[in-house]
Amino acid sequence: MRVIWALVVTAFRAQVRRRFDFAMGVVSDLLIQLASLTFVLILYRQYPNIGGWGQNELLFIFGFSQITTGLCTIFLVPLMMVGDYYMYQGHLDRVLLRPYPSIVGVLFEEAIFFDIGNLLLGCILLSFVGAALGVWTFTNIVLAMVLIIASFVLVASLLVLGVALALVFHDRFQVLHLLVNSLQQFSFYPVTVFPPLIRAVVTYVIPVALSSYYPAVVLLGRDSSAAWATIALAPALLGLSLLMWNIGISRYESTGN
Repeated sequence: MRVIWALVVTAFRAQVRRRFDFAMGVVSDLLIQLASLTFVLILYRQYPNIGGWGQNELLFIFGFSQITTGLCTIFLVPLMMVGDYYMYQGHLDRVLLRPYPSIVGVLFEEAIFFDIGNLLLGCILLSFVGAALGVWTFTNIVLAMVLIIASFVLVASLLVLGVALALVFHDRFQVLHLLVNSLQQFSFYPVTVFPPLIRAVVTYVIPVALSSYYPAVVLLGRDSSAAWATIALAPALLGLSLLMWNIGISRYESTGN
């Protein structure tokens, strides 16, 4: 953990050093997220009750998904660069020479902190909408923290698994992490409004709904046994993804070969 913290702090200081660029990045990202929120508010105003969910409940689900997406945007974007930046340009060789696990270097050396708009928007929505709904008891605050961490670990594990398969099969399966990103858009809304096939895919096949909808449901007090699957599945999927990553790294051939 000390190594991860040191890498995160170093990346943050490096980006904050260019204050104008950092400020413009934060402002532009916030404007993009506000535009997204405006669209969602217009949609919910036109349809104040979607699939039995009220407007505040829909905003709560959206806010939870924004927190997970925000953490992924900050820490997981380097995974999207494994093919072009790390493999083909040889930067993975540099990471492999570090005295810490290669996955730690890939995830935390290049963290992007000016893409903080999703995280801020999600925290604001969850705080105010949750207060309006009477969600925030001490137990739910602790549970929310656990679910947010588990949700982030789950999505991170899915992306690491996709990239690991790309390493094992020489980039044939890199489309998997693109598919995860696309499917994550469905997590902004209650899965109950989607057709059964899509619901099954985002719950059981590529379980991105377990990173937003189901955790939000349990915080809202609606019974959902699948919500607890997030806490159980996250460490199991993390272990599998790290195993596949190590296999992929063992088969990695440097750009000089």
